[in-house]
Parts: sequence; C-alpha cells; structure tokens
Amino acid sequence: MIIKKREALRILAKFSMPIRPGGKELIAKFEDNGIVYLYARVPKGDGDLQCTGKFRKSLHLDEVQLRESIRCPFKREHLIINLREKGVMP
Repeated sequence: MIIKKREALRILAKFSMPIRPGGKELIAKFEDNGIVYLYARVPKGDGDLQCTGKFRKSLHLDEVQLRESIRCPFKREHLIINLREKGVMP
C-alpha cells in the first residue's frame, strides 16, 4: 500500500503526535502521560512515501488499520487500545 506524504502527516496529526524536523525527515513521537511509546518518521519532500511499510510498522498498525486511519474511523483512542493489545503500552 502506497500513501502520500500529506496522508501520513494527517495520520500523525490525528494521533496527536508532535512533529519536529530532523535532518532529511520529519520525526513524530507518540506520548501518553509523559512517556514516549513510539517514533514515526516521514521523509521530507513531496509525493508518495517509498517506505510505507516502515511507517506502518513504526505505528504498530496493520494495513487495514492504516487504511482506516486515512479514512477517519481509527483515532488516537483506537491507537492506544491497539498498542496495549500488542504489549507496547501497559
């Protein structure tokens, strides 16, 4: 599955992940109660993400969940539940 950079940034904004520049990419971190649980990177530039699999895996999502997060039903609360199920968050 290929996604556009703006879709990836929209997903990060939906999950309330602050974004900062970092060299050749933008770096976002997912925090809850002051603890950082994961990082996601989006390359700078336009067009499609060449590393969509890495982006999806860094968020601990499968392809269906990534599609849902682009369309809207998958929000921050759903991500927290998903991370707890996978053992990333307590």
